[in-house]
Amino acid sequence: MPRLSARVIDERIEVRRIRQNLLYKDEPTTLDAVIDEAVLHRIVGGPAVMRRQIDRVIEACSLPNVTVRVIPFSAGAHPALDSTFIILEQRPPVASVVHVEGLVGQIYLERPQDVQRYMQVFDRLSSLALDSAESKDLMLRISAKYEEV
Repeated sequence: MPRLSARVIDERIEVRRIRQNLLYKDEPTTLDAVIDEAVLHRIVGGPAVMRRQIDRVIEACSLPNVTVRVIPFSAGAHPALDSTFIILEQRPPVASVVHVEGLVGQIYLERPQDVQRYMQVFDRLSSLALDSAESKDLMLRISAKYEEV
């Protein structure tokens, strides 16, 4: 596996930091996220890092413009098991765009039929996910397990 250079890692961190800051502006961006329970269990960076990351997501959920829901393992297979995507909905006249991240890099889809397809998948994922309160409870339980490690 090729390793990312320090410059690329720093750029990716900065992009994520900028995106997160959009949630705290005077007119904040709305974030409606659905995540797979697996991401809460797959240890990246060690237990302490996992706990801080999960706690950061829980903290963000207290914002009125942020909703994070978890698809539990019990939901089984879902249509985005092999895909990570973000739907960027814009105010008209700007069209919505889908940002897909994968092994080949980042792809932006702008065709209305592509955006519509991803919106349908997001709706399906949403129907499989726990509600906000249940998702927060699950994240709290998983975060607490990282303290024990």
